[in-house]
Amino acid sequence: MLHSEHGATRSLAAWASDLSLPEIPREVEAGATRLFMNILGCMVAGSRHEVVDTTVRALEEFFGAPGATLVGTRLRMDALNAAFLNALAASAHAFDDTHERAIVHPSAPVAAALLSTVERSGFRGAELLAAFVAGVEATNRVACSLSVPPARCNLAWMLSGVAGTIGAAVAVSRLLSLDVRETCSAIGLASSFSSGLRALHGTKGIPLTPAQACQAGLKAALLAKGGIDCERAGLETEMGLLHTFGSEPDVGALVDGLGDRYELLNTNIKPYPCGVVIHPVIDACVELHHGKRVRPHAVRRIWADVHPAAFRLAGNRAVDAYQARTSIPYWMAAVLHRGRADLEAASAALFEDPRIASLQALIEVRCAADVGAESARVVCELIDGSCIESLVTHAVGSRARPMTDLDVRAKFETLCEPVLGTEETRRLLGACRRMALLDDVSEVLPEGGKNGPGA
Repeated sequence: MLHSEHGATRSLAAWASDLSLPEIPREVEAGATRLFMNILGCMVAGSRHEVVDTTVRALEEFFGAPGATLVGTRLRMDALNAAFLNALAASAHAFDDTHERAIVHPSAPVAAALLSTVERSGFRGAELLAAFVAGVEATNRVACSLSVPPARCNLAWMLSGVAGTIGAAVAVSRLLSLDVRETCSAIGLASSFSSGLRALHGTKGIPLTPAQACQAGLKAALLAKGGIDCERAGLETEMGLLHTFGSEPDVGALVDGLGDRYELLNTNIKPYPCGVVIHPVIDACVELHHGKRVRPHAVRRIWADVHPAAFRLAGNRAVDAYQARTSIPYWMAAVLHRGRADLEAASAALFEDPRIASLQALIEVRCAADVGAESARVVCELIDGSCIESLVTHAVGSRARPMTDLDVRAKFETLCEPVLGTEETRRLLGACRRMALLDDVSEVLPEGGKNGPGA
């Protein structure tokens, strides 16, 4: 059967098209506000990233009439290119968020698509927040349908590109008040636009995947609103997205408990600017540096036992500064040397520090089937022959050890103040916290930035 008149896609579309803030549980509203504030901070900081600068230079001659802004700058362009660049900026430092079971980063494509849309006409904060919830929930549920057991899919697919396109389309459909049929069409178009390969890991191309997902999802919603009918191309159909990208998709995960149980609440904000599979090792190295006073000059060798997925995705030794962002040995060396994992740790200057290279040479990463996904065991053998161990059961930022509201605020300020200054950062922080009450959602758009594009 090639299509279903009343399947999971229609149920998802009906839920999203009817969603309004009063129907959303307060816990979900609070969680969505945190996620939005975090991803906005990532956008602002990322607006100064080299990959964003390079992309602007490559595309700027093709920018259309200015209708939207690269967040954190005064550079204006058409909404489709703004969506692409804002999602790119939000993803550039790998500092965004992650669903705890499906390795997907939902907020960047969704938030960037929405922010590039709201500049064209006025919306209330409650409308933006409801659309954001719809998009993040759709992204997470598509990713769960593909990758969370009993579902199975090829790890080569980057789910932020596959599911993120659907989330962006659903979010914009909700914001623009598309009906159920139009939202189904937007989902069908977005399904055809979806893609993303992990082969780009460790290259400057990796943040372009959520950027493309964002732009494609926005375009799908606009085309559906304009009358392009794609209603029957449902996610669950024989030739639809789930059976194309998933070897054994779980269609039920798309709609089971929809409206009662929110996968948005299983989305964790990152404390470190790298992949979540690296976070347990970082926590262990922070403890070794600060709690157990291990210093590099006293170390003979180091080994880390990590979950098989962490070993496969990040067990490599980095050959350049960009690949270092997805390298467990690099982050171990950087944290043991400096005692912290921040944006500076991801810089080319630190990667090129000979002390980091020397420390990396002492590190062995081992695949350990008995180590959980949120866990790591790091052992330092010292020159005197003694061994010091750190065992992390649940990483900071995980569901068991989530970032607090104060942590998220501190992260937001750290990301925004170098770009916007203290006063504008505080104003923006207050606007994000009050987003559900804002009469004009443009208050959550920062007023330019210092020394950036268009300044």
